[in-house]
Order: sequence, then structure tokens, then C-alpha cells
Amino acid sequence: MSVGIVAGLAFWWLSGSMGLRQRPAPAPREVPSDIPGGAADMAAAEAGTGGLSPDVAAALGDTEIGDAAALGYVAAFQRAKWDDVIDVTCWMQERLLRVQMENADPSARESARTRLRERLDSHRLEENQLRAEGVEDQYVFTPDAVVVPVAVDAGQSKLERAVKSRTWFRVTYPERNRALRDDKGIPIRSVTVGVNVSADGFVLKSNVIGNLDIDWDSISSDWTSVV
Repeated sequence: MSVGIVAGLAFWWLSGSMGLRQRPAPAPREVPSDIPGGAADMAAAEAGTGGLSPDVAAALGDTEIGDAAALGYVAAFQRAKWDDVIDVTCWMQERLLRVQMENADPSARESARTRLRERLDSHRLEENQLRAEGVEDQYVFTPDAVVVPVAVDAGQSKLERAVKSRTWFRVTYPERNRALRDDKGIPIRSVTVGVNVSADGFVLKSNVIGNLDIDWDSISSDWTSVV
């Protein structure tokens, strides 16, 4: 399992396709009873520990939830490992290849890579908002967010490459002032997003902005309930 993904109380495994605006229709799957609860996961995330707690890892054993590339992609964002993000993102690799083909200067590719790192590292207040066309992924997978893989399905059918699978992640924010905001500027408590991965292991672009599918019906702004 990828480091940087915080495991939670429950998860679901889906088969077949799921519409972009649909919520995962969970088929219950038994989870070991000794997995810590959401409160423990939240505390670990806020402490900046990152990754699976030893108790969770031991309880899950060799079980893998979701595609390894998708899990690694989220982990890389949460740990600001921008080169790892670039290496697994399809459109970024295609851009670097195009630069290399069009420019004989060996430094051109590295310059383009530097610009991608700067883009990923950018955090502007006005961009921290989920709009109809999407949002950049760094505003979703923030370092202190609790990210739980909750489902896998066949993914979208009309992306730039054939999709092997789509892993859905439930993202919960610990504090209002560091949460992603909705189109009205209201802090989002939690949202479910999907990462489409190609057969050759690359994360594919889904929305006009960012790479993620958004489960719009999953968005919650309820900060009164205990997660």
C-alpha cells in the first residue's frame, strides 16, 4: 500500500462503470474489527504523521485497496513530491516528450519540468475553489487532509487512453480555514474524488481543470458531525 494514504474504518469495492455524478453504490466488504476509527485517523493526519498507522497496516495485511499508481499519486501530492507526480501524470509526460522533440537544447526538458513543479507547488487563495470545470489537484490532496480509498470501478470510457481502473478517495478536511471551498466559497468538510489510471500506469486527465473526477453528490459542508 502506498505511504501517505490514511486508511479509515470502511471501504467498498465496486465493479462495472460509474457515472461521473454518481456516488459509489457500496457493496459492503468486511474489514478487520481492530482497525482504528476515523478519530484516530484524523489525529494522525493532524499530527503530520502521514501514511498508514502501524495498527491499520497490520490489520489490513496484504490487502490492497485501489490501483497502486492512484495510491502513489495521492501520496506524492500530500508529501509535495512533485517529481513523483510528474512521472505518473500522462499529460505532463506527453508535454515533456513534446518539448524534447521540438527543442534540441538538452536543458529545455528540464526547464519545462521546473515549470511543472512550480505549477504543482502553487497555492493561491482564489484557486482554492471547486468549480463546475474542476479544481487543481493540489487543492484537494492537501497535506493535512484525511484521504481514504473507498472504491474502485472501471472508470471513464472516453479519456486520452484506455482506463484500467478508477480509484475513488474520500477526502476529509480537519479545519475550515484549510479546506477546499465549493463554488459559493463555503469550506467543504468532505468530498469523494476519482483517479483514472491507464493500462500502462499513468494518471489520466478527467476535468478541464485538474485530473480528478468529482462525485458532486458526495460533497458535505457539515462541520458539526464527527467523522
